Amino acid sequence: MHVQRQSVLACLEAVAVAATRTDEASQSSCLAFVNGRVMSFDGKDMACSSASPLNGVRGAVKAQTVLEYLRKHPAEEMEI
Repeated sequence: MHVQRQSVLACLEAVAVAATRTDEASQSSCLAFVNGRVMSFDGKDMACSSASPLNGVRGAVKAQTVLEYLRKHPAEEMEI
């Protein structure tokens, strides 16, 4: 699937506010892609969810890692 890097990045940054910034791979530091939505949860008080720009993707990734990659990637369109 072809996606616009900036639109994916904007959506994931908005949802990632609830993800903690730790080096461990716990649920609270990840973005989860489930049923057409992307979600994050800090493990205590805050959760964020939005329609996923990556429709059909299912799984979890470290928020900090994927955001850094998307910020540095030079292409405006990406194949996911």
